[in-house]
Amino acid sequence: MSKWSEIYKKQMSMFDSLDDFINSKVSYKKKLIDIIKKYATSNKKLLEVGCGSGVTSIFLERAGYQTLGIDSDPDMVKLAMSILVQQRSMASFKVDDIRTLKTIHDRFDVIFSNGVMEHFSDSEIVSIVNRHLSIGDYVIVSIPSDYFSDDQKIYGDERFMGTAQWRSILSETTGVIVEEFGFDSDKTAGEKPQFIGFVLSSL
Repeated sequence: MSKWSEIYKKQMSMFDSLDDFINSKVSYKKKLIDIIKKYATSNKKLLEVGCGSGVTSIFLERAGYQTLGIDSDPDMVKLAMSILVQQRSMASFKVDDIRTLKTIHDRFDVIFSNGVMEHFSDSEIVSIVNRHLSIGDYVIVSIPSDYFSDDQKIYGDERFMGTAQWRSILSETTGVIVEEFGFDSDKTAGEKPQFIGFVLSSL
């Protein structure tokens, strides 16, 4: 079992039911989900990179979107598929590397991630986002901000940075930042939100 699947299964064990786990996961992401819906208006086709448990893609599929989630961790894809079956969802999941998207041949309205990019270096982030912009009309990057401290790292290699730092990195991509947003786990964004996000356009 991978480290990430251990983390997620431990999180899931804290809830009384799978539905409670899903509701908890999507509840604090309401702002992110609303932003995704705002920009996914052409074909309603979404790609979630670093999908983890897949609950966001499953939720969006239920809302009428065609969703595909990828993760480089086979154990996480197995977990996402297990949740998909239990939820009777028509979302899709498969193993792929978000840096290369080797198995992806379609174009998407929106390519999005949440809590993923903070695990990469500046140059890797630029390269990843450029790859995503090549097949997505919009790329939405959502990450934990410098509100978090080092002792809150779940995996160990996260980089918690502020809006200005992320804006500087993303300005080096081929895309244009068209919107910035923030949100907290209690659904409201304070002066210094826990999570920050950027919408980049390839158009």
